[in-house]
Amino acid sequence: RLLLLEYRQIPPEEVEILSRDASRRGIRPMIAHRGTSLSGCFSLTHTEQRIAAAGTNEENTWIGIDLVTPAVIKPNQFHWALTEAEKEWIARRGDEAHTLAITFWSLKEATYKAANRDGEGFNPQEIEIRHDEESHWAATYLGCDLANTGEWSVEQVGGDILTRVLLRS
Repeated sequence: RLLLLEYRQIPPEEVEILSRDASRRGIRPMIAHRGTSLSGCFSLTHTEQRIAAAGTNEENTWIGIDLVTPAVIKPNQFHWALTEAEKEWIARRGDEAHTLAITFWSLKEATYKAANRDGEGFNPQEIEIRHDEESHWAATYLGCDLANTGEWSVEQVGGDILTRVLLRS
């Protein structure tokens, strides 16, 4: 709400963030101002210590973000969510394996938030994350390669990992 005040001069008390449909199922967050949905795409994430929000007004552009605190994640906690190709790639990284598994999980969450159009449930094994020799991230979602339509980024924020995915059609 404070970001909307800063970027669109909309008072926080006039903003409603809708994250459930009429059946109470989770949906991509939508922002309403005085009962009217605002254009653009919006994503939220949080840990116990931080909250992050991102949005875009670009037409045919979707954004997803995720924030994870590695210190509270147990080793192999996300092993079940990784594809075989991801597990093999991570295993070759030795000491970095724990942090990379967490990063892959976070990228899967952010990719899902950006790519989900029809309200399908989150199945992390339907998202495959890749990292190439030039340090570029990309993903395949539901069998569709998103590499040419998206941007993936990973950054450290304090002790947390923040991932962002921006997809364009």
